[in-house]
Amino acid sequence: MAAQKALRADVKMFGQMMVKDHGEAEQKLLQLAKRISISLPAAATGGIQPDLMLKNAGSNFDQLYVHGMVSGHRNTVEVFENYATTGKDPAVKAFAQAMLPTLKHHLMQIEAIEAKLK
Repeated sequence: MAAQKALRADVKMFGQMMVKDHGEAEQKLLQLAKRISISLPAAATGGIQPDLMLKNAGSNFDQLYVHGMVSGHRNTVEVFENYATTGKDPAVKAFAQAMLPTLKHHLMQIEAIEAKLK
């Protein structure tokens, strides 16, 4: 949504990066799931609908989007760090380890945007 609704160029560019990187990660995850015969919840492959507040945010879109992305990426990095060190399935653990640099980069980028908004 940010690629279309953001007012700030940096927020729009972050949204475009999310579309690209998450699309690539989703394909890797789907390949992994197929390879090790596990089923994934819809939320793991883009089945999440945008927050209604974001859909109707108007001029507050950038602020609300950035806030949600900071919170979400902090949580995601924490989950992936945990699984990358303590995960039981070696293939999933390797996936988490491989994704961490990208996730940390996303968090760093969105935190920088958040700092500019304050």
